[in-house]
Amino acid sequence: MAPLPTPTIGTGMITVTYEFLDGGDSPCHIYDPSGPYTATVRVTDSASNKSTATANVGTINEPVDVALSVVSVNHCTRGVCFAATASGSTGVYIYDWDWDGDGTYDLLNGGASPCYTYNLGRPYTARVRVTDGNNCQATDEEEVAPMPACWWEHIVFASNRDGNWEIYTMDASSGRSQRNLTRNEADDIAPAWSPDGSTIAFASNRDGNWEIYTMDATFGRSQKNLTHGEADDMAPLWSCDGQRIAFQSDRDGNWEVYTMDALSGRSQRNLTGNEADDMLRPVELPLYRIYLPIIVKGCGP
Repeated sequence: MAPLPTPTIGTGMITVTYEFLDGGDSPCHIYDPSGPYTATVRVTDSASNKSTATANVGTINEPVDVALSVVSVNHCTRGVCFAATASGSTGVYIYDWDWDGDGTYDLLNGGASPCYTYNLGRPYTARVRVTDGNNCQATDEEEVAPMPACWWEHIVFASNRDGNWEIYTMDASSGRSQRNLTRNEADDIAPAWSPDGSTIAFASNRDGNWEIYTMDATFGRSQKNLTHGEADDMAPLWSCDGQRIAFQSDRDGNWEVYTMDALSGRSQRNLTGNEADDMLRPVELPLYRIYLPIIVKGCGP
């Protein structure tokens, strides 16, 4: 909203006419879009004498706005990085951050690209508030899940309820929708979610010894043997980026920890390489039971 010029001429009754309204010598006008503009006023006196004046209004600042996006999520550490893009107004912005949408801004003047580590893997609503140089504000929010939905919506487990060990999934809150994914006469144990939740790795003795397999996490399809050896390979764990799987094997005469390519089973590498037994084992976390991703070179919490 900007004031307009008011010229003075002649004598007697004066009529002031603007392009957008009639009457008055101190009008205001809301400009949209932002300009710049040149305003013109015409004045007519009682003798029909006329005069005009102009003034440059300049650029009217757009209202401040902000857009929030999630840049990256580390499912192993529950670290999330955000980016907020403000626009309009003066171009001088202060960013305040509410990590869990509870209305309390936890980080004040935290910049446009902060990262935050969540305590739990459940979904959150992150919110950013931007304040411009005129103390005008705008907010935006984004849903974020520090861990894949499968890690807090479902539980994967092994059960021998059918006479042998099979891999099952079920709803994490109610225990409903229990589904047998493996369905064979051999024993299948030690399930582990992939970081993106699409695949489950597990150990099976269906080929006469323990091998590491992967399968589709929803229906148990595409079951694939990754190790193909005469030794026992067990206890698979995923790397944080989902590219490799760690497991324990006695192929060298004692238990050692190995890694391999998660898709093909190639590039199998002994990480421990000593005469003692080195093994992996499952751990239990609050709210869900999973295998913790092992720290593999170049990846890990």
